[in-house]
Amino acid sequence: MAFTIPEKLHFICVHCAGEFALRARAISGREQLTCPFCSEQMNWLEALDYGIRREILAQVKEKIVQLVWRVKQSEGIREEEISAEVLERVMRQAFGQDEGE
Repeated sequence: MAFTIPEKLHFICVHCAGEFALRARAISGREQLTCPFCSEQMNWLEALDYGIRREILAQVKEKIVQLVWRVKQSEGIREEEISAEVLERVMRQAFGQDEGE
């Protein structure tokens, strides 16, 4: 599953409010990044510019809604029967991260 993410991402430090940009590839596979101004470590999603973060989260929400619909249609189960475990399994399949990987 792929999301549309700009090549260069803009961040605002949660500690010093310094603004900086990094290539999206620079944060691939990472959860934390370090502010180049104050050396504070932070979660990259929390520091991401609000507009970009909002767009990424909207794409994630849309994908989750599609997955829930897919589960309900293919499995023939009612919405109240869709547990967190079922959703996690479906999302792993959608992201290409089955338990065997």
